[in-house]
Amino acid sequence: MNKKFTDLAKKSKVIVIKVGSNILVNEKHTLRKKWLATLVDDVQKLQKKGSKVIIVSSGAIALGRNILSKKKLTNLHEKQAAASIGQIQLSQQWQKAFAKLKIQSSQILITAEDLNERRKYLNIRNTIFSLMDLNVVPIINENDTTSTEEIRFGDNDKLSAMITNALSAELLILLSDVDGLYTANPKKSTQAKLITDVTEINHDLEKYIDKDLSEFGSGGMLAKVNAAKLCMQSGSTMIIANGLVSHPLDNIIQNHQLGFILPKIFSLVVNNGFGIDLFTKPLFILMRGPLRHYKRIQVY
Repeated sequence: MNKKFTDLAKKSKVIVIKVGSNILVNEKHTLRKKWLATLVDDVQKLQKKGSKVIIVSSGAIALGRNILSKKKLTNLHEKQAAASIGQIQLSQQWQKAFAKLKIQSSQILITAEDLNERRKYLNIRNTIFSLMDLNVVPIINENDTTSTEEIRFGDNDKLSAMITNALSAELLILLSDVDGLYTANPKKSTQAKLITDVTEINHDLEKYIDKDLSEFGSGGMLAKVNAAKLCMQSGSTMIIANGLVSHPLDNIIQNHQLGFILPKIFSLVVNNGFGIDLFTKPLFILMRGPLRHYKRIQVY
């Protein structure tokens, strides 16, 4: 058992889990429904231990592309069309999977522009707080239908990191097709070694990054490391874990070799119950109690 992870999960009041297209969609370009059921089962276990869970899910474009029977989408408008079709199926499958365990889920589609505009940012954050307080699991995805190339997040790794920061979540788990950050691409090199307990992302570390994009998504290891930088700056811990296995969160608990990307600073939720929200201007201090009792004190 990975005691470090179990201790971290136990202390984490809010956990963000990012699920990529390569994890949700199989080689036949269809949703992995049985795998999804095992993930939802893992989420329920986290809830029973007292954690609130937010999911950032990719997959709309990949599913839409399959429905349209297109091997490749050639431009932004085709991707947006595929997203509008695939998002319905994606949302329905998440809802069905959670409903089997009598858990209510919700859908939130946002753009980078939403998080860059203070009023929209605060509305999104307050909505997520309310959903968590109601024991609803928010399923968040980028609104690919309305996003343009100029204002897109580019990948849901970045989106998940920004959501983690916005909610002052203690833990972000990126479910990937590898076990973490390696000294080389483990799919290409037998000499690749897992890097554990990363406390600084510098040039020496970045040289290990394989810049290949994932098959269905727009991310890859480079996108995950960039997401880690955001988490490190705001005091959240990030884990890159293998999501291809059944019960991926349970697998993390049993995995003795696990890569942690640790914050440069201690969690911004300090002992007196105060946390700092880095994204709002002017600065706000969040007083943490039960989720329904979040209080915001404006600081100039």
